[in-house]
Parts: sequence; structure tokens; C-alpha cells
Amino acid sequence: MISTKPTSEPGVVTYDGPTLDELLQLCTNLDLISDIRHVSGRIKIRVQDEYFDLNNREAGILVRGLLLGSFALSTKV
Repeated sequence: MISTKPTSEPGVVTYDGPTLDELLQLCTNLDLISDIRHVSGRIKIRVQDEYFDLNNREAGILVRGLLLGSFALSTKV
């Protein structure tokens, strides 16, 4: 298992993983998401012809699922 604890070793950079904004941008670049709106602390994400009104945690789950599904479809034999 990889440790995500901060380290004080010089020259060592830790990476906590992609931010939600990075994941949203990746989904947009891959045409998995067609519209993103930030409204009153919530995120409205358009996937195909349906809008999802989500909090940050829910949006993170949705975009990870979209990316995983897209990868699975692209590697299908």
C-alpha cells in the first residue's frame, strides 16, 4: 500500500491524487460531460441529456465512475 502521509524529506513531493476540478476537466476533455455549473455550493453536471445536481462528494463519485466506465469500454475486446 502506498503511504499518502506528508513527508519532511527534502526533494520528496507527495501527490494526494487529482482534484475534483481536474477530474471534471478530464471528463469534459473526453466528452463524457457536456456542461458544468456551480450553483449555491453545488455542482450541476450534464451527462448526455440529463443534469445531475450534486455536492462535491457525489460529483467525485460520478466523475470517477464515468472515467472508469469510459476506460472499460475503450479496452473492451
